[in-house]
Amino acid sequence: AAAAGHTVVLQWLLSFAKCGSALLKGRAKGGATIAHAAARNNRLTTLRWIANTPELGDELLTAVRKDGCTLAHEAAAAGHTVVLQWLLSFAKCGSALLKGRAKGGATIAHAAARNNRLTTLRWIANTPELGDELLTAVRKDGCTLAHEAAAA
Repeated sequence: AAAAGHTVVLQWLLSFAKCGSALLKGRAKGGATIAHAAARNNRLTTLRWIANTPELGDELLTAVRKDGCTLAHEAAAAGHTVVLQWLLSFAKCGSALLKGRAKGGATIAHAAARNNRLTTLRWIANTPELGDELLTAVRKDGCTLAHEAAAA
């Protein structure tokens, strides 16, 4: 439901006694939440619904998968700059979430470069609180954005 942007279904599941917030807070095997699915699929309305649902908001919007990827990594890999901008402006997330690194040291810029998301890289470059730091970031294995782009 989250990946498809069906907030009506999510609201119903939340209110259904046998499901409730526990179902919506559940994680896939890799640690992804419904918020990761929404970010990956450019579902800003769903992310806003999660943010405005007290029993879900903070926990899901700042959730990290087992590999260390955040919602921002998901959005960057898919090229969803509107989601990235919203995450940046959302007080509970902000630049700290967007500057987060996965376990191997990959940033959202690495995710964008790996997936040929030039518009996203330009957005990062034009966002003062992210630009230089993320575009020059090096993963733990020494790979840069150029390595990501060349290997993709």
